[in-house]
Amino acid sequence: MFLGSALHARLLDREQIYHVAPDDVDLRTKKGKQWAAEHSDLPILTKDKHEWVVAASNATRNHGLAWSVMCGGRREVSLFAKYRGRLMKGRPDVFNPPRSSTSDPLRCE
Repeated sequence: MFLGSALHARLLDREQIYHVAPDDVDLRTKKGKQWAAEHSDLPILTKDKHEWVVAASNATRNHGLAWSVMCGGRREVSLFAKYRGRLMKGRPDVFNPPRSSTSDPLRCE
C-alpha cells in the first residue's frame, strides 16, 4: 500500500516521503535497527523498492499519453453524479476536463 503513496508523492508533488535504507545496513541487525530508529520519522524503503518508485514515476512522466492526461488537470476535485438513481462521489488525483479523463496513480500498485 505504501508504494502507491510513495509513487503518488513523487509523481504529483515531486516529494520523497520515505528514507532509503543503505545497501550496507541490514535492518534485522543491531546496527540496522539503530539506523531505523534514527530514521523513524518516515517509512523506510529498500533500495529495490525505491528504484521501483523512481522507475514508475519516470515511466509515467516519459509516456506521452499518460503524462498528458495528468498535466494541466485539476487536483483532488470531488466529482458527483447520479448512477442508477444513486448519488455517487469520486475524488481522482487528477481531473482533466478538456480531455474528459481522470487519473489516480495510487491504483498503479
